Amino acid sequence: MSLIGFRPYKHLEDEELLNEIYEEMEKLKKISEDDESYKEEVMILNDMIIESKKRDLRAKNETLFRNILS
Repeated sequence: MSLIGFRPYKHLEDEELLNEIYEEMEKLKKISEDDESYKEEVMILNDMIIESKKRDLRAKNETLFRNILS
């Protein structure tokens, strides 16, 4: 018996997926780790990162620096 993978972010374009990842990271910055929704948001972000790795996506350095420093 094999598992069927569900990829909810497959329909997004590469740039859209990266933008969604950045938005989700911003949400996580605002949520306390004690909050009940934190774990759920982390799992969503994890799914997005897995999808980006399957596509072998790379963010531009400018974008990374802007998001890290903001």
